[in-house]
Amino acid sequence: MKHPFIILVTCIWLSTQVPVAIAQQAQLVEAAFSPSLLPDKQSDSPPLLGITGRVRITDNDRFLSEVLNLAEQARGLGDRSESGVLLLDFETDSLIAEMKELDGQFATGRANFAVLFDAPLLPEGWHLCACGQGRFAGTFVYDPEDEQRLQLATMTAGLMPADLESTIETAGVAVIDLALMKRFNVNWLKGFNFGASFKYQYIIVHERKLRLVEHEDDDLFDPSRDSNEHHFGNIDIGLTKKWASWDITAVLRNLIPGEFDGPLTDSGWQSRPHLELHAQRPLSIGSLSISGDITERTGFSHVPKERRTGIKLVSPIHPKINSILGYKNYDNSIM
Repeated sequence: MKHPFIILVTCIWLSTQVPVAIAQQAQLVEAAFSPSLLPDKQSDSPPLLGITGRVRITDNDRFLSEVLNLAEQARGLGDRSESGVLLLDFETDSLIAEMKELDGQFATGRANFAVLFDAPLLPEGWHLCACGQGRFAGTFVYDPEDEQRLQLATMTAGLMPADLESTIETAGVAVIDLALMKRFNVNWLKGFNFGASFKYQYIIVHERKLRLVEHEDDDLFDPSRDSNEHHFGNIDIGLTKKWASWDITAVLRNLIPGEFDGPLTDSGWQSRPHLELHAQRPLSIGSLSISGDITERTGFSHVPKERRTGIKLVSPIHPKINSILGYKNYDNSIM
């Protein structure tokens, strides 16, 4: 049975207002989800500040440490063979068995953040949001011919580490948005709140393929290299309807589709319009919200398509800090 190791950083939200009503804090937390949930801005109120973030790493069967140990073993045996020493059968058999066992295993990571505020320099009712999200995945791909190469090294020296063809492959997509958000009053949408976000997007598409023996500590996920950078503009729209004590919101993200190439594959990551639903209600201790994807989020290379659903409770624990307790499910995800 696999026991994934998960690191989860709890989300927090901050506010520059002291004190701030619980309902207004909770509304600010949810506003990053949709511009239609933006709070009413009072002309005499100070700027609001909301910050949230989450990091999750899944390492099935200690893949990250195992693949690093495997790379060190392979380099050691290759260096000895290259120097003229015959390898022993039990050494090569052990390495081959470990490579076969590691074949197809993976580690994945995801992170997101959002910073939301209204600035005095912006027109009345406009908010600025800086937010980002990224998903990364890495896997080991065993080359069956490496077994013959290693067995040959028990009979004749000269095997070089670079002769082994098994690889480690990583891929990922990170999108950072800088958005101007506003809730609009639309006469023909009476009973609904309508909002829009106008976004500048900085997109990083990462792909890397390296031989096992080339892998060194802390270099598996490095978006600063083996990545293509793109710049794009996009729009989100949101619609919120009050139903009993619930606010029901639909958000259509990334209205403008685009395709962004990676450094290795011909077909890159595709950004497509994406629909989400969100329901929120106030509680005496904060607010409860339920969210879910109606359409799948696009994948890329080893990063699969997925559909997310989640539930969370937002509760103030300090005039400037909100705790967020929640659960999120990733359907069709390798996580």
